[in-house]
Amino acid sequence: MANNVLKKYKAENLPNLTYEELKNFPGLGPAKACEIIACFELGKRLLKDKVAGLYLKPEDIWKELKDIREHKKEHFVIFYLDSRNQ
Repeated sequence: MANNVLKKYKAENLPNLTYEELKNFPGLGPAKACEIIACFELGKRLLKDKVAGLYLKPEDIWKELKDIREHKKEHFVIFYLDSRNQ
């Protein structure tokens, strides 16, 4: 079903689909349409103030992790960087 939705609506248009558009899609009911809209809204709100950092030196990573440095519990952190070190 996801492939059919992607064929009809391009991926870049998905976050802007209305409830009516999703509800009228064959196989999607009102509850699933609401879930999809809620997921995109949560994503928008979570990423609204995020800025891609530029990490050129180990000190940049050290600064980024200042909030967990003093924790007693061990943490495993991964940084996914693109070709521009963002």
